[in-house]
Amino acid sequence: MFITETPAHSDGASLSLPTGFEKGQVYTPSFLAAWSANLLAEYLGPQWDGCILDPACGDGELLHAAKNHLPNAHLIGADIDAEACSSARKRLGNRSSIKTGDMLLSTFLPHAIDGRRIGAVISNPPWGADLLHSADQLRTLGYSLATGQFDSWSLFVEMSMQALHEGGYAVFILPDAIFSPEHAPTRRLLAQHYSIKLIARLGEGIFRGVYRGTTVLLVRKEQPKSAQRVEVFRLSKSKRDAVLSGNCSLQEIRTEERHYISQQRFLTDKECRWDIDVRETEKNILDKIEVLGGGWTDLFVSGRGVELSKRGLVRICRNCDHALPAPTRPREVTCRGCGHVDNSEAMLQQSIVQVTDTKQAGFMPLIVGEDIGRYVLSCSRQIKMNVPGINYKCIEAYSQERLLIRKTGVGLKATVTKRQAATNQVVFHYVPKNHQHRFLLYYTLGILSSRIMFAYHLRKSGENEWRSHPYVTPKSLKELPIPIPSPGSQIWRQAEVIAEKVKVHLQNGGKCKALDLEIEGLIAGMYRLDHSDLRWVKEVICSAQDLEPMRALSDFDSHAIGSEIIL
Repeated sequence: MFITETPAHSDGASLSLPTGFEKGQVYTPSFLAAWSANLLAEYLGPQWDGCILDPACGDGELLHAAKNHLPNAHLIGADIDAEACSSARKRLGNRSSIKTGDMLLSTFLPHAIDGRRIGAVISNPPWGADLLHSADQLRTLGYSLATGQFDSWSLFVEMSMQALHEGGYAVFILPDAIFSPEHAPTRRLLAQHYSIKLIARLGEGIFRGVYRGTTVLLVRKEQPKSAQRVEVFRLSKSKRDAVLSGNCSLQEIRTEERHYISQQRFLTDKECRWDIDVRETEKNILDKIEVLGGGWTDLFVSGRGVELSKRGLVRICRNCDHALPAPTRPREVTCRGCGHVDNSEAMLQQSIVQVTDTKQAGFMPLIVGEDIGRYVLSCSRQIKMNVPGINYKCIEAYSQERLLIRKTGVGLKATVTKRQAATNQVVFHYVPKNHQHRFLLYYTLGILSSRIMFAYHLRKSGENEWRSHPYVTPKSLKELPIPIPSPGSQIWRQAEVIAEKVKVHLQNGGKCKALDLEIEGLIAGMYRLDHSDLRWVKEVICSAQDLEPMRALSDFDSHAIGSEIIL
């Protein structure tokens, strides 16, 4: 429950913000605002005359669209930007109430709505905005989502659903990050306590110049029934291009592409994944893959490399010559060596990474994300060692036989190496806990590199097209259903044979297609998949956007793979 006794920051026309405060403003394009308002009108009816709130209204684009679709509604807006609020007031006229203030303070909203009940919310909350309150302060204010890794938009969702009257509807325009592992708490909050009516995954490019995917949610404030079904659809790249060029509308694509899934399915998933690409007809094959369980990461000690980009840019303290990774944008930093505080732009910049495969004195070979392919590894860089202030992580791991997985990029890219080399932050490494079971490295590599696991990953994650910053996380990798073999079991014997074949395949640089398909057959046998299941694997890969990982794995005949079981 939100506390209602903390005074609001502002009731007037301005709010004092810290220097460099990032507002996270992403103004809504008119066509998306109109479609969002139309969704509300579809459920409320065009004659609805209640109060509709936009808690981050900016210049009023969403409320203006709501006014066109719900002409009898009373419009209520709030924003932290006084200039934007002034524009919204002029635009919306006297059937609106626009306030400037800190919307995340719970007392602000009741003051802004003058005692009126909020029957609808329409919101494109700030993405990645700076916050005026610490996580502890936000939790004291009642935000249950202010734990771990959270974002400004998730807090706005929680606050808006609290402000919404029982039975009311809310439309949210959110970043695609809502599907990522770190935002499971937001997904669970919505799926457990509210009735989700629609999830539309629109992809990247909806907002001009913003390289993040967009998702639209329609939610009703009511406890979901066990039989609640959610309307879902995804905008493919070709359809998105057609929408952006004006050749068709979001409503037309919605009618063509939508299907329905059970909301209960989200809650039965331990990470509350919104796997909206999985149709009910595909559940059987996914169950086959998942039934053997997972938890494969429990077999390994894992970590990732030095927290540097592949360019190796660092800033040097003017007081003590300690280095720190160069921030992505100018900010004040504190030197860990002497405690001196300085602006990062005022510090000397250097690179401690050289693009060369020639060993340099005082340097170690460095593996970065782009060096890792499917069964392939290169190493074209060297990193300077013993630079004070740089955390090189676990040096011992850099000389052990280990599984390497690339964090960034579409799909799953992994290999195994014995090479003594450091890695950077976008490379995860896995070393077996039991050194007598090193074959598990090669077995796991085989599963991760298989078409079967690739298709599973595409369906469950929805990462089936290019985007600016695709990545996997340790959490999403852990969720992959790679069976843990028990010594002496049939799965153990199957895993040993897979590992033997993968070792040979790795030595050949993964270039032998016949061996590649033989490994695929062994993995199909482990999951008890038949030819119809393998046809599904091919269809999933082929239906994804035509990118390099898809092209490399889609060129196979499902009938050429024999599902082999080792007894």
